[in-house]
This record gives sequence, C-alpha cells and structure tokens, in this order.
Amino acid sequence: MGDSSEYALDLRSRLYRWDYSDEIKRPLSSGIKLGVPEIDDLTNGFQGGNIVTIGGFTGHGKSISCLSVLYKAAAKGKKCAYVSLELPMNTVWLMMEARYMYETKGIHLNSQDLLHHKISGDRLEQIKKHEEQWHRDVRDNIIVVDESFFSKETFMDTARLRSMWMMFDEVLGGLDLIVLDHVGQLNLMYLERGRGLGNDIIVKLRQSILTYVNSAG
Repeated sequence: MGDSSEYALDLRSRLYRWDYSDEIKRPLSSGIKLGVPEIDDLTNGFQGGNIVTIGGFTGHGKSISCLSVLYKAAAKGKKCAYVSLELPMNTVWLMMEARYMYETKGIHLNSQDLLHHKISGDRLEQIKKHEEQWHRDVRDNIIVVDESFFSKETFMDTARLRSMWMMFDEVLGGLDLIVLDHVGQLNLMYLERGRGLGNDIIVKLRQSILTYVNSAG
C-alpha cells in the first residue's frame, strides 16, 4: 500500500499544465523548410524529431521535392543524408551540382548533359573552376547512399539502422536531416515467403529515426 501511494505521488508530481506564458519561454527555432509557403507557415519548417511523408503518384515531383529540401538545407550548413532506392547516386549528385552551378554561378547546365559527358570547352573549364567551392558550400554537407549500403538484416534491425545514422553523423560532423526516397521499392527488393517486407522495414526505419539522437543532442 505504501509503495502504491508513493507511486501515485510521484506520478502527480510529474503532471503539469501548460499555457501560453509557459510556451513563450520555450526556445523556438526555424526548422528545415520545404519551400511551400503554405506548409512552412503552418510548421515553421521541419523540426528536430519530425518524421514527414511526401506522397503522390509517379512523376508528380516527390523526388524533386526531396532533393530540393535537401539541397537548400545543405547550402545553409545542415548535415544531410539521402538514401536513394531508385535514382543512381551519381545522378543525384549531378542534379544537385547542376542546380548549384546555375543558382550561384549563372552557368546553365542540364544534369543529363553532365551525366552523358556532353559538356566541353569553356563550360567544362568553368565547372572545374567552381567545383572546389561547390564541395565546400554544399557537397561536403551531404551523404548519398543507395541500397547497396544496407542489407535486409540491417533494414529489419532498429539498432543496426541507428548505428548507420551514427556513422553518417560521424562522417559529416553532425546529422540534421535524413531523406529516404522511393521507399515503395522496398516491397520489390525484399521478399519473405512471397510477401514484400516494405511496410515492416518502414516501421523499423521510423523507430530508428525516432529513437536516434544525433551528436548535437
């Protein structure tokens, strides 16, 4: 009986009420912006600990939206990881480099021209001239990996996934944003007794991110 009373008192001491006078004492930071004003106004950007899903039909711009968020965050010094389950890693890098060269240097590029080695002459020399700055400003703040960095065992183990995020954090010197693109591919990539494991893996990914604490706390 004594233990029960003490437990009840302990619970009561941890219950509290919250009002606006308390709220304004809480530090408020501007999170990572999606770039859609209506959403950014509602959310003040994605905050630490948020898990956000972008859904839509094929070709409706999900990957472009993800890459845009990641690029803008990295350009502001945020440390980002991009797990691409469909786009080749070099394609991801060249899409972002083409954007950087256009937005910061005024060099009009098509990522497909970069991919197929169609850039030559003065334009090629311009790109080479600015690549070191591209590395410092954006590229060095990003890790891009594909499914070859994972195994089914890793995807199905929350602790192993957390270890992966810790490794990314160590390499980058921080980890502020993890983007997982084309997670629908997981159902095609991993089967068990004829059943796609995509939904099970997504649950594990969610658990690993929710329970992961980066080096900044």
